[in-house]
Amino acid sequence: MKISIVRSGGFAGLVQRHEIELERLPHAARSIVEKVITPANLNKLASSASPQLGADRFTYRISCDDEDHKFHVVLHEETLTAELRKVIEIIIGHPGQA
Repeated sequence: MKISIVRSGGFAGLVQRHEIELERLPHAARSIVEKVITPANLNKLASSASPQLGADRFTYRISCDDEDHKFHVVLHEETLTAELRKVIEIIIGHPGQA
């Protein structure tokens, strides 16, 4: 599965793109990502999201693509759960990005 995260906004309004094949992650990190990045979990967050508060906040576009599923969601910084923040840290911080 390919996962991409586009983070935009913030104080400088920069756009950062991060993409990785799930298989490149170490087993422990991959397990965390697989548990959190599901269409049901992301759609639940997106449907409960409130409008973005503040011009200096980040917006995340999370896309997943594999043989069976293709989906994306746009989430505002304030709607991210602790688990999803961890997944974003794993993907952004992994040196083996595609």
